Amino acid sequence: MSPIFNDFEASSLGEDSWPVEIGVAWLDGDAIMVRSSLIRPHPDWPESAWSPESARIHAIARDALEAAPMAETVA
Repeated sequence: MSPIFNDFEASSLGEDSWPVEIGVAWLDGDAIMVRSSLIRPHPDWPESAWSPESARIHAIARDALEAAPMAETVA
């Protein structure tokens, strides 16, 4: 079985941060397969956990998340 790699981007580095993107990569023979999805914030997730500094680092604007699928759909 080939390894599967997951990478999450988060709203901040705080304890109450929430996921904004997930990336998944795996090997399929000699090919590297990659998928990713933005994640729309759940209404219960604290907006105070959004960090403009984190947004600059991962280059994901807050408004870009509004059209993304919910975490349950992404999972």
